[in-house]
Amino acid sequence: MKGNRAEAVSVISGRLDARLPAVDDKEAPVTTGFDFSPKLVDVTQGARSVQIAVRVTDTIGVPPSSVAWQLNHETAGLSMVGDYMTLASGNDRDGVYRGEIQVMDPPSNVKAEPFETGGARVTWTPPSVTDPRLSTRYMVTAHPSGATQTVASTTATFTGLPLGEDFTFDVVAVNDAGSSAAGTSNAVRSSIPVKGSVTFVDRCGASGDYFEIPQTGLMYDHWDAQGQLISGQLTPGRYPASGYVRIGAWSDDPSVRVEGPTEWTHTFDGSVPFADVPEGTAFFENMCWMAEKKISTGWTMADGSKEYRPLQPVNRDAMAAFMYRLAGSPTFTPPKVSPFKDITPTTAFYKEMAWLASQGISTGWTMPDGSKEYRPLQPVNRDAMAAFMYRMAKSPAFTPPQASPFKDITPTTQFYKEMAWLADQKISTGWNMPDGSKEYRPVQPVNRDAMAAFMHRYSSR
Repeated sequence: MKGNRAEAVSVISGRLDARLPAVDDKEAPVTTGFDFSPKLVDVTQGARSVQIAVRVTDTIGVPPSSVAWQLNHETAGLSMVGDYMTLASGNDRDGVYRGEIQVMDPPSNVKAEPFETGGARVTWTPPSVTDPRLSTRYMVTAHPSGATQTVASTTATFTGLPLGEDFTFDVVAVNDAGSSAAGTSNAVRSSIPVKGSVTFVDRCGASGDYFEIPQTGLMYDHWDAQGQLISGQLTPGRYPASGYVRIGAWSDDPSVRVEGPTEWTHTFDGSVPFADVPEGTAFFENMCWMAEKKISTGWTMADGSKEYRPLQPVNRDAMAAFMYRLAGSPTFTPPKVSPFKDITPTTAFYKEMAWLASQGISTGWTMPDGSKEYRPLQPVNRDAMAAFMYRMAKSPAFTPPQASPFKDITPTTQFYKEMAWLADQKISTGWNMPDGSKEYRPVQPVNRDAMAAFMHRYSSR
């Protein structure tokens, strides 16, 4: 400890309490009104510790039972009390006592954040050096209110702070040996949390797209892609939208804060994915969904456009591809030996058809020689499609009704349970007949537009 820093040392024991001058002045006289005569012998300051030697002379014939000491560092604002000093030389009537103390750094990384209504949460990192023999606690003080907490953990939560005011927090490490200097947090405002949110509805195609501003009491602004403010503050409601939209939320009330995101962006896509599926087409949204989820890629035409071919029946090979993609294209290594005699590893969609077989979704046809056929180019009938979807759902427990939901199938119809399950799950609604009944038409091939509807409903169930 060198120079003119304002450090001082006290020796404390029983009736002994002598304040010594700055530690650099080792020969200065000691002033004491008590019966022991301490004299500073030496002070050594390390990077994280201070050692002291004090000579204590008994002037009245009653030796001190113990000698302790305290370091007051006025500049850093810390105060540390050392363990009782050990007699190093001499005797208890005239001896030199030595002691050492670890000096605590202030808590670091002190951070404050708003907490609920009118509150703040303060966190910090403990000092790098503390006396392992002592229990460290922390005194946390809010400014300017002066509210104080003492905690054993590295988190303190304050509530009931005046709304709209800014606060900082001092954190001091304290143990039985003394205290550290304070670590100070960032400023945080006591406020009421309000969650802002914006809903974007981006339908396939251009019609009907909008964003919606909720009723929150916050202010909402609307910018374009160039960062230009499009309009004044938005009132709650729906707004037609196209292209790039950026919405920001804020409050002019100092007692209110926007909790969570404060800005939202979205780019509305006004195009349709397939040239042969214009807006207004039956199952338009479902076919758009198939494109969005990359379940169907369609056919790429010479001009670069894509066709979906909605009224074309779905073949069994394409059905396998749809289901494999609907399942998220799981990792799967197809076998070198085909599970079906009529497809090979070079057949289009071989991996997907082999995956259907591995999952028990498709069993194919058993031939007289014991082999199996998949018949990849055969259209999928609606009854078989029901079986595929039921098995893809892991064949859930289901008791089919005794009264059929469709007039053209009965409990004895092949795949009745599976078709009834589709109706129960609202995956298939069938056709409404003039007499109010419904038909399923089980042996009718599934067209690609209807398959899009089935898969979308299956995914949304």
